[in-house]
Formats: sequence, structure tokens, C-alpha cells
Amino acid sequence: MQLPDSYEALYEQAKRTGATDLRAAVEQLRRLVDRLLNLPERVLDRKPNLRDLRGRVADDYLLFLRWAGQNDEALAEVERLSQAMPERAAFWTLERALNLIDSGKVSEGLDVLRALLLQRSADEYYVRYVLARELWAAGEYAEATELAKVLAQDARDDTKRVIALSLLMSIAMEVNDPRAVVSYAQKIKEQTDHVPFAACEWLAGRGHWDDLEELLKRVKQRFMQRFFRGEICRARGDEAGAKALWAPLLDEERSGDVDVHSYVAVRVLTQQADEGLEDVLKTILAEQPVDSVLSLALIAALVQMGRVDEAVAKVQAYLDRMRLFRPYWKRLPYSYWLRLRRYPMPAEAVEVLRPYFVTEQAANAQRRHGGTRLAPPTMSAIMG
Repeated sequence: MQLPDSYEALYEQAKRTGATDLRAAVEQLRRLVDRLLNLPERVLDRKPNLRDLRGRVADDYLLFLRWAGQNDEALAEVERLSQAMPERAAFWTLERALNLIDSGKVSEGLDVLRALLLQRSADEYYVRYVLARELWAAGEYAEATELAKVLAQDARDDTKRVIALSLLMSIAMEVNDPRAVVSYAQKIKEQTDHVPFAACEWLAGRGHWDDLEELLKRVKQRFMQRFFRGEICRARGDEAGAKALWAPLLDEERSGDVDVHSYVAVRVLTQQADEGLEDVLKTILAEQPVDSVLSLALIAALVQMGRVDEAVAKVQAYLDRMRLFRPYWKRLPYSYWLRLRRYPMPAEAVEVLRPYFVTEQAANAQRRHGGTRLAPPTMSAIMG
């Protein structure tokens, strides 16, 4: 029998493989799961670290299957692992729900999550968070909002509070409620000292200039102030005012005093994308792969450099990553489309990108939200 260290080494190797070849990693984890499941109970009783490793390997095996889009296989493995390790029932049920959703059985998957939430398990907070995000992605805005408000109220620390507020802000964007977006963004600022850049992007993309001005009153960062006040000037026909605000921003960046989001955004908005900017974006996105602000800027930058196929590949890569980070979108939301379209791009390139985004407001968004504005939660917010 191999030593536990050997199993650990195989596990670490599979995770490293996953960074470059997801399907190969799945096969490595499958073999390792099979070997660990074949260990006699007396061995696991004698070596608790092996029992713990078996659970971690099985968890990652299912995660990798879902990430690779092998949903039918993942659902079959959920059944097998549920019988072999019934003590991890909540995790297996959660994976079953997510794989049902990703395979197109959205209503069934949401019902599984709702039933799991009713069980009042130790993971209740996490399940509520997952359900709220999946409802948001499914366009069930009213139910998602109510769950997110509970998360906000029950948050035990600032990190969870900010996550819940961010979810509520995202839902407000999809139902076109600028006052709620501003309110949630202000509450996030109270927790983090930073106004979310994405909120300002969305207000600009919608043309809610008065609401954007109101939110900018809370922004301390001078780069962000300059960028968005310049965008307001441009929208109101004051091109000279916009250039005056943006020029110092670019100058200060060269001196090393940089706010990356504002610098990147003004470069792309003024069609100054080049390979150097691309390098900056790729370096940061290697560490923050689902940063939507920088991901959208990179897509627009590649288009401006005439590399439309690469831009499409970046959109698809973002969608693929969201299989793991959740929610998994078949197309990126309308709020993302509005934020992307602020950047100048040739009309033919816009049409190439269109199939990868929801490109118009859902007609029933307000109805699904109950026909009312989103009310800010009592100071609180979401999961961990």
C-alpha cells in the first residue's frame, strides 16, 4: 500500500495539471478517487488524514468535472459518491443542483437548492448565497433580492456584508434601478472606503449622468473622479473638458502613481489601446481572472487593435471561468453589454461580439422583481 504522501503528491499533480489541461486533470482525479474509495474502512479509521484527503479529492473531482462542462458525467458521479460518502450529503446535493442548472435544467436545479436551504444545515448561509446568485443569473430577481437581503442582515463580518451588497447592486443593474445601484454602491463604500468602479461604468452605460454625479460625490480616488467626470463632460458635448480631465490622469500614470482601472479605461475609451496596455491587463487578470472591469476593457482593447478573434476568445474564456466561480452564464448579462459598449469599437466587431452577451433589457425584468424599486438592506451582506 502506498504511503499517504503518495496520494497527496498525486492530488497536487492533478491540481497543477488542471491549470493547463482540465480534462487530463479530471482523469487523474478520477483514478485517484477510485483508489481512495477502494481503501478498507479499517485503514481510514487508522489514518484520519486519508479519510480527509478522500473527501477533498472527491470534492475537487466534481468541481473539475463541472468546470469542464461534463455535467452528465458529474451527475452520475454525484450518485456514486453519495453512496460511498453519505456524510458529505450536503456537498453532493449542491453539486447536483449546479450541474442540473448548467445542463439546462434550471428550474429543477433551483428547486434542489431551495429544498437544501429548507434543511437548515450548518451550511445554510452558504446555500442561501449560492441560491441567490443562481436566481440572479436565471432572472428571478425578486426572490434573489429577498435572499440577498437576508444574507446582508445576517452577515457576521465586513467581507460577507460587501459580497451581499455587491449582489444586490448587480441585481439592481439588471432591473435598471439607478437609485438602488447608487445606494448599494454607497453602502459598499462605507464598508471598504471604495466606490465600485463597475457601478459607475453601468450608470455611464445607461446614461444616468445625474445619478453618476451623485455617486461621484462619495469617490475619494482622484483618478476615478477624473475619469468619470471626463466621461460626463464628453456625454454633454464638452470634449475639451473631458480631455483636460483625462490628460493629467495619463501623465500621473507615467510617474508611477496609478489607479489601474481608471488608467486602463481612459486608454481604451480614447482608443489608445496597444500591446503595452494589453500586457498590463493580462498581468492583472492572471491574478484576478473574473475582474469584469478589466476583462471588458481587454475585450474592447483587442477589438481596437484589430484582433477581433482574440477578443471573442477572451469572452469565451471568461464564460468558461464562470462555470467554477458562478453563476455560469451562457451569455454575459445585459449590464456587461452596456458597460462594454461605452468603448469605441467598429460596428462589424460589435456584431461579432453580440451573440456572447444579452443585448437588450429583459421585458419582464421589473415584473420578476415585483414591480418595485430595490430597497437597500439594513447595513449587512454575503457569503464565505
